[in-house]
Formats: sequence, C-alpha cells, structure tokens
Amino acid sequence: MSKNVVDLPQKELLSVKDLCNSGLDFSATTYLRWRQKGSGPAFVRFSHNIIRYPRSGVLAWLASLETTGLETRDLGHEKN
Repeated sequence: MSKNVVDLPQKELLSVKDLCNSGLDFSATTYLRWRQKGSGPAFVRFSHNIIRYPRSGVLAWLASLETTGLETRDLGHEKN
C-alpha cells in the first residue's frame, strides 16, 4: 500500500532508510546516484558509510521542486 503524503520522521538528521520509508518513493540507489551527481537533497557525510540528510534540507529541496503548472521544459522544449 503506497502512502499519499510524505511522512518524514521528526528528527533533525535522516538516514537513507528514513527517506526510503517516508513515502517519497525513491530507492536508496536513487539517493546514491543523486549524491554522485551533486543533485537531490543536501546531505552530510560523516564517514564512507554514514550519510545523513538534514530534515530542513529535504523539505527545502521538496519545496524547490514545486510547480504551479506544466512548464515548457517539461515537454522537452526550450523557451525562446
């Protein structure tokens, strides 16, 4: 059963597992790919295998993705 809303845990630093279970429907592999590309939500790397996402950064990233309607770039066209 999929969730209809994002349900981020009420803690300041979120693990990849927290994000995967939050209802955002992205896999751990997607977060890895975003980190490698420098995209996606901001993260903090404490060590090679300890990565956390500040809750405020995830919320800011989500807000930056909000749109009010279909944009030209969504159709693969550039604005002139």
